[in-house]
Parts: sequence; structure tokens; C-alpha cells
Amino acid sequence: MNKYQEVKQELKSLVKKIKAIKIKYKEAQRQNKHDSVWRIGCDVNGLRYEFRHRHIVMSIIRGRKREEIERPADDNQPSEKYIQELVEHYEQTLRSDS
Repeated sequence: MNKYQEVKQELKSLVKKIKAIKIKYKEAQRQNKHDSVWRIGCDVNGLRYEFRHRHIVMSIIRGRKREEIERPADDNQPSEKYIQELVEHYEQTLRSDS
């Protein structure tokens, strides 16, 4: 498996984790476990943040323009610093495959 496919698998595994945790979240809500709901909600939000930024980075590396990837609201902008760090990391990782 080449490096690009490995990175793509990372994104897919993040999505699977998000889906699994969302199921736990709904179950905790049904059982009125408010302390668990709060913790699980934080986990889901952290994974969503991670996936969003990694998705943006992989799209940029593949040559997409930011406008094609997403058009966030003014109060929902991604972290440009984190995106730049990930771009550098992934470009280095993908370059080592060649």
C-alpha cells in the first residue's frame, strides 16, 4: 500500500470512529447519563475537528482550491495554522513514498 492510500485509510478510520462514538452518544442520551453524554460529545467534536482539517489538507495536496472544498461561515473557519502544519507533514510523508 502506498503512502497516499495509507493517509486515505486514516481518514476512513476517523469516520468509522466518529460513527461509533455517535452511536454511544445517542445511547447515553437515552439512558440519561449526562456526565457520559458530555464526555462523549467532546470526543465526537474532537474527531470531527481532526477529520475536517485532514480532509481539507488532503484535498489541497490533490490540487483542489479552498472554495471547492468547503465554504465555511465566518464564525466557523478552520484553523489555518493547523492546516499548514498538516500540509507540511503530509507532503513530507507522501514525498518519502516516491
